Amino acid sequence: MKTTYNTNICFLTQIIQPFLFIQYVRSLQLTCPDVSQWNIRAKGFCNNAKPSYYCLFDKNSLYYKEFCRHKEDFHQSGNKYIVRGDIDGEPCEKTRYQPFKFRTEGNSKCIFQKSACSEDGQIIHNNGNTTSDITCRCDYTRGYGFVIKPKHTCFCYPTEEDCSCYKKKCNTNELLNPNYECETHLTGDFNCMKIKTRWTIEITSTVQTRPTVIPSSFLELTGFKVMIHQALLVILIIFLPMAFLSVVFIRFIKWSLQKCSKYFYFKFELILA
Repeated sequence: MKTTYNTNICFLTQIIQPFLFIQYVRSLQLTCPDVSQWNIRAKGFCNNAKPSYYCLFDKNSLYYKEFCRHKEDFHQSGNKYIVRGDIDGEPCEKTRYQPFKFRTEGNSKCIFQKSACSEDGQIIHNNGNTTSDITCRCDYTRGYGFVIKPKHTCFCYPTEEDCSCYKKKCNTNELLNPNYECETHLTGDFNCMKIKTRWTIEITSTVQTRPTVIPSSFLELTGFKVMIHQALLVILIIFLPMAFLSVVFIRFIKWSLQKCSKYFYFKFELILA
Protein backbone atom coordinates (compact mmCIF):
# COMPACT_ATOMS: atom_id res chain seq x y z
CA MET A 1 0.00 0.00 0.00
CA LYS A 2 2.88 2.35 0.89
CA THR A 3 4.63 1.50 -2.40
CA THR A 4 1.48 2.39 -4.37
CA TYR A 5 1.19 5.65 -2.45
CA ASN A 6 4.79 6.61 -3.29
CA THR A 7 4.25 5.65 -6.93
CA ASN A 8 1.23 7.97 -7.13
CA ILE A 9 3.19 10.84 -5.57
CA CYS A 10 6.06 10.42 -8.03
CA PHE A 11 3.69 10.19 -10.98
CA LEU A 12 1.80 13.30 -9.83
CA THR A 13 5.09 15.16 -9.30
CA GLN A 14 6.27 14.34 -12.81
CA ILE A 15 3.04 15.79 -14.24
CA ILE A 16 2.97 18.95 -12.09
CA GLN A 17 6.67 19.84 -12.20
CA PRO A 18 6.75 21.20 -15.81
CA PHE A 19 3.69 23.40 -15.19
CA LEU A 20 5.06 24.71 -11.92
CA PHE A 21 8.41 25.41 -13.54
CA ILE A 22 6.80 27.32 -16.43
CA GLN A 23 4.72 29.37 -13.99
CA TYR A 24 7.79 30.05 -11.87
CA VAL A 25 9.78 31.27 -14.88
CA ARG A 26 6.91 33.49 -16.02
CA SER A 27 6.68 35.00 -12.55
CA LEU A 28 10.25 36.29 -12.88
CA GLN A 29 10.11 39.70 -14.55
CA LEU A 30 12.56 40.45 -17.30
CA THR A 31 15.29 42.89 -16.32
CA CYS A 32 16.97 44.74 -19.14
CA PRO A 33 20.72 44.21 -19.37
CA ASP A 34 23.18 46.79 -18.15
CA VAL A 35 24.78 49.00 -20.80
CA SER A 36 28.03 47.05 -20.41
CA GLN A 37 26.17 43.79 -21.20
CA TRP A 38 23.90 45.17 -23.93
CA ASN A 39 26.00 44.04 -26.93
CA ILE A 40 26.53 40.58 -25.45
CA ARG A 41 22.77 40.12 -25.05
CA ALA A 42 22.18 41.51 -28.55
CA LYS A 43 24.55 38.96 -30.13
CA GLY A 44 22.94 36.08 -28.25
CA PHE A 45 19.32 37.15 -28.78
CA CYS A 46 19.25 38.76 -32.27
CA ASN A 47 20.47 37.65 -35.71
CA ASN A 48 21.89 39.27 -38.85
CA ALA A 49 18.44 39.87 -40.32
CA LYS A 50 17.39 41.95 -37.31
CA PRO A 51 20.60 42.85 -35.45
CA SER A 52 19.33 45.74 -33.29
CA TYR A 53 18.37 44.63 -29.78
CA TYR A 54 15.53 46.45 -27.97
CA CYS A 55 14.48 46.19 -24.34
CA LEU A 56 11.56 48.49 -23.53
CA PHE A 57 8.73 48.71 -21.01
CA ASP A 58 5.46 47.29 -22.35
CA LYS A 59 2.56 49.48 -21.21
CA ASN A 60 0.01 46.72 -21.86
CA SER A 61 1.64 43.85 -19.96
CA LEU A 62 3.47 46.15 -17.47
CA TYR A 63 6.67 44.18 -18.04
CA TYR A 64 9.89 44.89 -19.89
CA LYS A 65 9.94 43.29 -23.32
CA GLU A 66 12.96 42.38 -25.45
CA PHE A 67 12.84 42.07 -29.24
CA CYS A 68 14.93 42.71 -32.35
CA ARG A 69 14.53 45.14 -35.26
CA HIS A 70 16.41 46.07 -38.40
CA LYS A 71 18.05 49.16 -36.89
CA GLU A 72 18.15 51.24 -33.73
CA ASP A 73 15.81 54.20 -33.27
CA PHE A 74 16.09 57.69 -31.78
CA HIS A 75 13.68 59.99 -29.96
CA GLN A 76 13.96 63.68 -29.19
CA SER A 77 15.45 64.83 -25.88
CA GLY A 78 13.16 64.67 -22.86
CA ASN A 79 11.47 61.51 -24.14
CA LYS A 80 11.96 57.75 -24.12
CA TYR A 81 10.54 54.81 -26.05
CA ILE A 82 8.03 52.32 -24.69
CA VAL A 83 5.97 49.52 -26.22
CA ARG A 84 2.30 50.31 -26.72
CA GLY A 85 1.42 47.80 -29.42
CA ASP A 86 4.31 49.15 -31.51
CA ILE A 87 7.14 51.29 -30.11
CA ASP A 88 5.90 54.70 -29.03
CA GLY A 89 7.40 57.74 -27.35
CA GLU A 90 6.46 59.35 -24.06
CA PRO A 91 8.06 61.95 -21.75
CA CYS A 92 10.56 60.87 -19.09
CA GLU A 93 9.16 60.06 -15.66
CA LYS A 94 9.42 62.79 -13.01
CA THR A 95 12.47 61.23 -11.36
CA ARG A 96 14.60 61.06 -14.54
CA TYR A 97 15.68 63.31 -17.41
CA GLN A 98 17.12 62.98 -20.92
CA PRO A 99 19.13 66.05 -22.01
CA PHE A 100 19.95 64.65 -25.46
CA LYS A 101 18.39 62.29 -28.00
CA PHE A 102 17.20 58.96 -26.63
CA ARG A 103 18.82 55.91 -28.29
CA THR A 104 17.23 52.47 -28.15
CA GLU A 105 20.70 50.90 -28.22
CA GLY A 106 21.86 50.54 -24.64
CA ASN A 107 18.84 52.29 -23.08
CA SER A 108 15.48 51.20 -21.74
CA LYS A 109 14.67 54.40 -19.79
CA CYS A 110 15.75 58.04 -19.64
CA ILE A 111 19.44 58.08 -18.96
CA PHE A 112 19.86 60.27 -15.84
CA GLN A 113 18.35 59.98 -12.37
CA LYS A 114 17.41 63.36 -10.90
CA SER A 115 19.30 64.59 -7.85
CA ALA A 116 17.68 64.62 -4.42
CA CYS A 117 18.72 67.89 -2.65
CA SER A 118 18.63 65.88 0.57
CA GLU A 119 21.87 66.89 2.27
CA ASP A 120 21.85 68.89 5.49
CA GLY A 121 20.23 72.29 4.96
CA GLN A 122 19.31 71.71 1.32
CA ILE A 123 15.87 72.19 -0.22
CA ILE A 124 14.63 71.96 -3.79
CA HIS A 125 14.77 75.23 -5.71
CA ASN A 126 13.27 73.93 -8.96
CA ASN A 127 12.19 70.43 -9.98
CA GLY A 128 13.66 70.76 -13.46
CA ASN A 129 11.93 69.07 -16.37
CA THR A 130 12.35 66.12 -18.72
CA THR A 131 15.62 67.52 -20.11
CA SER A 132 17.21 69.05 -17.00
CA ASP A 133 18.09 68.10 -13.42
CA ILE A 134 16.58 69.75 -10.35
CA THR A 135 18.34 72.70 -8.74
CA CYS A 136 19.04 73.04 -5.02
CA ARG A 137 19.37 75.93 -2.61
CA CYS A 138 20.24 76.31 1.06
CA ASP A 139 17.41 76.98 3.49
CA TYR A 140 18.22 80.48 4.77
CA THR A 141 15.13 80.43 7.05
CA ARG A 142 16.93 77.83 9.16
CA GLY A 143 20.23 79.66 9.01
CA TYR A 144 21.87 77.71 6.17
CA GLY A 145 24.09 79.24 3.50
CA PHE A 146 26.26 77.84 0.72
CA VAL A 147 29.72 76.59 1.64
CA ILE A 148 30.91 77.68 -1.81
CA LYS A 149 29.07 80.47 -3.57
CA PRO A 150 27.37 78.92 -6.62
CA LYS A 151 27.50 80.26 -10.15
CA HIS A 152 23.91 81.51 -9.93
CA THR A 153 24.25 82.86 -6.33
CA CYS A 154 20.72 81.84 -5.30
CA PHE A 155 20.77 78.17 -6.33
CA CYS A 156 23.08 75.54 -7.74
CA TYR A 157 23.14 72.54 -10.07
CA PRO A 158 24.11 69.46 -8.01
CA THR A 159 25.54 67.65 -11.04
CA GLU A 160 27.81 70.58 -11.92
CA GLU A 161 28.92 72.19 -8.65
CA ASP A 162 29.17 71.75 -4.89
CA CYS A 163 25.77 72.46 -3.30
CA SER A 164 26.85 71.82 0.30
CA CYS A 165 25.28 74.02 2.99
CA TYR A 166 26.45 75.03 6.46
CA LYS A 167 25.00 76.85 9.48
CA LYS A 168 25.99 80.46 8.99
CA LYS A 169 26.35 82.42 12.23
CA CYS A 170 24.78 85.85 12.47
CA ASN A 171 24.93 88.41 15.26
CA THR A 172 22.27 88.64 17.94
CA ASN A 173 18.85 89.61 16.57
CA GLU A 174 19.96 88.95 12.99
CA LEU A 175 18.72 86.40 10.51
CA LEU A 176 19.82 85.36 7.06
CA ASN A 177 17.91 87.06 4.29
CA PRO A 178 17.11 85.37 0.94
CA ASN A 179 20.46 86.65 -0.40
CA TYR A 180 22.22 84.71 2.42
CA GLU A 181 23.31 87.91 4.17
CA CYS A 182 22.79 88.62 7.87
CA GLU A 183 20.21 91.33 8.47
CA THR A 184 18.00 92.61 11.30
CA HIS A 185 15.01 93.54 9.15
CA LEU A 186 14.03 91.15 6.38
CA THR A 187 12.28 93.73 4.25
CA GLY A 188 12.82 95.13 0.79
CA ASP A 189 13.69 93.53 -2.50
CA PHE A 190 16.08 90.61 -2.77
CA ASN A 191 17.86 89.07 -5.71
CA CYS A 192 16.94 85.59 -4.55
CA MET A 193 13.35 84.40 -4.16
CA LYS A 194 11.86 84.11 -0.69
CA ILE A 195 11.06 80.68 0.67
CA LYS A 196 7.36 80.40 1.43
CA THR A 197 6.66 79.98 5.15
CA ARG A 198 3.57 79.40 7.23
CA TRP A 199 4.20 82.26 9.62
CA THR A 200 5.99 85.60 9.27
CA ILE A 201 9.29 86.18 11.06
CA GLU A 202 9.10 88.22 14.22
CA ILE A 203 12.28 89.70 15.74
CA THR A 204 12.37 91.38 19.14
CA SER A 205 15.28 92.61 21.21
CA THR A 206 15.34 89.46 23.31
CA VAL A 207 13.50 86.74 21.41
CA GLN A 208 14.26 85.48 17.92
CA THR A 209 11.69 83.14 16.43
CA ARG A 210 12.16 81.07 13.34
CA PRO A 211 9.34 79.96 11.08
CA THR A 212 8.28 76.46 10.24
CA VAL A 213 9.33 76.09 6.64
CA ILE A 214 7.06 74.70 3.99
CA PRO A 215 9.20 74.25 0.88
CA SER A 216 7.82 75.47 -2.42
CA SER A 217 8.04 71.85 -3.53
CA PHE A 218 5.51 70.73 -0.90
CA LEU A 219 3.11 69.38 -3.50
CA GLU A 220 5.92 67.47 -5.19
CA LEU A 221 6.95 65.99 -1.83
CA THR A 222 3.35 64.91 -1.24
CA GLY A 223 3.27 63.30 -4.67
CA PHE A 224 6.52 61.50 -3.82
CA LYS A 225 4.91 60.05 -0.69
CA VAL A 226 2.00 58.80 -2.80
CA MET A 227 4.52 57.11 -5.13
CA ILE A 228 6.14 55.40 -2.13
CA HIS A 229 2.75 54.13 -0.94
CA GLN A 230 1.98 52.81 -4.44
CA ALA A 231 5.36 51.06 -4.57
CA LEU A 232 4.69 49.42 -1.18
CA LEU A 233 1.28 48.26 -2.44
CA VAL A 234 2.92 46.68 -5.49
CA ILE A 235 5.42 44.90 -3.23
CA LEU A 236 2.65 43.61 -0.95
CA ILE A 237 0.28 42.53 -3.74
CA ILE A 238 2.76 41.13 -6.30
CA PHE A 239 6.25 40.48 -5.02
CA LEU A 240 5.47 38.98 -1.59
CA PRO A 241 3.02 36.38 -3.00
CA MET A 242 5.57 35.57 -5.74
CA ALA A 243 8.27 35.05 -3.12
CA PHE A 244 5.94 32.86 -1.04
CA LEU A 245 4.98 30.74 -4.07
CA SER A 246 8.66 30.38 -5.01
CA VAL A 247 9.50 29.06 -1.54
CA VAL A 248 6.52 26.66 -1.61
CA PHE A 249 7.50 25.47 -5.10
CA ILE A 250 11.13 24.81 -4.12
CA ARG A 251 10.13 22.97 -0.92
CA PHE A 252 7.59 20.86 -2.81
CA ILE A 253 10.20 19.86 -5.41
CA LYS A 254 12.71 18.94 -2.68
CA TRP A 255 10.08 16.93 -0.79
CA SER A 256 8.88 15.11 -3.93
CA LEU A 257 12.42 14.30 -5.03
CA GLN A 258 13.16 12.83 -1.61
CA LYS A 259 10.02 10.69 -1.83
CA CYS A 260 10.82 9.54 -5.35
CA SER A 261 14.45 8.76 -4.53
CA LYS A 262 13.38 6.64 -1.56
CA TYR A 263 10.83 4.83 -3.70
CA PHE A 264 13.23 4.04 -6.53
CA TYR A 265 15.94 3.01 -4.06
CA PHE A 266 13.40 0.60 -2.48
CA LYS A 267 12.56 -0.89 -5.90
CA PHE A 268 16.25 -1.25 -6.71
CA GLU A 269 16.81 -3.21 -3.49
CA LEU A 270 13.89 -5.52 -4.37
CA ILE A 271 15.41 -6.20 -7.80
CA LEU A 272 18.80 -7.00 -6.26
CA ALA A 273 17.15 -9.26 -3.72
